Amino acid sequence: MIIRYIQLFISGIYFGLKFLLYRNAPVYLWIYNSRFPEFIFLLPIKLLNFHKSKIFIQFEDLPFARKQNFGVRGFLDSISTHVLSKISSSYSVVSKSMEHTLARRYLIDTKSIIIFPPLADQEYISIVSTRCQPFKSNLVNIMYAGGYSEEKGIYTLLDAFTRLPITNFNLNLYGPIPPYLSQKLSNIKNIVIHGLVDDLTLFESYSNSDVVVNPHHVITNEALIFPFKTIEILLCGSLPLLTPMPGLKTFPIPSVCLFEDSNALFHKLLNARSLYEDNRDQINSLAEELRSFSDPVSFSLSLNKFLISRYFEV
Repeated sequence: MIIRYIQLFISGIYFGLKFLLYRNAPVYLWIYNSRFPEFIFLLPIKLLNFHKSKIFIQFEDLPFARKQNFGVRGFLDSISTHVLSKISSSYSVVSKSMEHTLARRYLIDTKSIIIFPPLADQEYISIVSTRCQPFKSNLVNIMYAGGYSEEKGIYTLLDAFTRLPITNFNLNLYGPIPPYLSQKLSNIKNIVIHGLVDDLTLFESYSNSDVVVNPHHVITNEALIFPFKTIEILLCGSLPLLTPMPGLKTFPIPSVCLFEDSNALFHKLLNARSLYEDNRDQINSLAEELRSFSDPVSFSLSLNKFLISRYFEV
């Protein structure tokens, strides 16, 4: 890990000197989040090109708002965010609450912040056929993809699933299963473990599932809208089920998609197909709105307009 940081710092010096010696125009640096590795890379570039470099940070979350963010790495990430916030020019966040948190914590002018909902990579979504009609099978397919720590809510999902009629429901799990959970899963019927798969397979699985569950047990970030895979799930034509998050006020999800605990999730899963059919129009409408945000042309135009207003004000 230390060797990687040294390599990043040396790369930053290389590009910083290159910009300093061979470029007279302003240097625009766009980074995704502000973790410690990005900070190590950007610091020498900024120091060597202090007056002509402008940094744009696209935040997906804020390290200081994550309650589980502790230890050396968490401390370094938080310090990096603090320093970069002082030397950056503009920011992109995914919710109004994240904008408020960022502005309040670091006294940043909200004119420097633009709000974009989380974006989805449509490279694979565009070739996945979204569901157009109800499934013919009586077996309801429930899907989970992601991490398996307690804070992700996997035990909430398992508690709800084990109460369902085993003849009518399947639970498909994607992602690496930790050893401590493997034994528990082996004792539960109708669970299929797929492990790690490529993006195309994952998106096809979204499309072929009745519901995809994101049962966060602990809200680790006060500013999140929703798990970012929610957009991909909607664009693939499936019904996402997730716990409410503060950022939903910026981009509200239909109430049919939300549950508070394992008991509420159980009832959602039990009636998954009727939930989807009864709310198909509302969910599809939300998917179309998200699709417009994820369109590369629309995003580029909106971002360019914002940056031009920031850097080329008359």
